[in-house]
Amino acid sequence: VTVSHLPVWNRILSAQEQKGRTRIKHLLFLILRLIMLSLIVFSFSNPVLSKSHKPVRHAVLIIDNSASMSAIDENSFTNENTALNQKITRLTKAKNQALILIDKVNLDVTSVSIITTAAKPTLLCRQLSDKDALKSLISGIEIAMSNSGSPEGTAFAMELFGANPDARLAVFSDFSGP
Repeated sequence: VTVSHLPVWNRILSAQEQKGRTRIKHLLFLILRLIMLSLIVFSFSNPVLSKSHKPVRHAVLIIDNSASMSAIDENSFTNENTALNQKITRLTKAKNQALILIDKVNLDVTSVSIITTAAKPTLLCRQLSDKDALKSLISGIEIAMSNSGSPEGTAFAMELFGANPDARLAVFSDFSGP
């Protein structure tokens, strides 16, 4: 049976096949672009591919005890005294965070140095590995009425420990110095 409109139907059917193929093609290109984008984002996150992760041998804690650290921020309550509604200073918050860090550090392989940054940077201890002594030193840090802050302490730490590739700095500050 000869139908006069058969070539028209063949073109319509082939056009629909082409649309399906182009959709699949576009979808594959979209997936490929997303994979490439995720690889680029992953590469900017500085992934470490080596299996030999060296532990930190030396941690340097820089604690800002300048006058600006006596400020009390909004919604800064101590965890254990939240019910009593006691607000804490920035220095107390910084000391609490430093104490948490001391609890997390493996002092069998890591030594800790503590620097305060009031009027002039002061080295409280150098490469100490006694957890109780470190906690006592941190707890004993008081506000010093000066306007200096963490930039001088960071520079001081870099002078003392900058050549040591195993040293890691942890800065506890409000960064409100000059």
